[in-house]
Amino acid sequence: MKNNNQPVTKKELRETLGEFTNQVLLPAIENIVDDRIDKRVPKIIDEKNAKLVYTLKEYIDEKIADLRGDIIVLLRKEDRRLLRLIEILYQKEILNQKDIKVIEELQIFPSPVK
Repeated sequence: MKNNNQPVTKKELRETLGEFTNQVLLPAIENIVDDRIDKRVPKIIDEKNAKLVYTLKEYIDEKIADLRGDIIVLLRKEDRRLLRLIEILYQKEILNQKDIKVIEELQIFPSPVK
């Protein structure tokens, strides 16, 4: 990260926000969901059915993980479409290398340096 007096690039900002999301935001959301389930579900289920509580939380966690995976797959497909569009526009001499570099920085999942 740069000093407070120096501007931050889009790439640095994206990396910082990604790290913040993975390290702080997602765990905080998981804790909030777990706390709410812990507070509400056990009150309506007795000791004999404690396994049901665990199964419910496990089911919800699994569904959230599935949805997250689906979203990542869709975003990667969009990145591939964007790259193909850039390639076509470059071949038709609509975009130059500078334009391509700027557009590629906007990718959600940037590809390794070429």
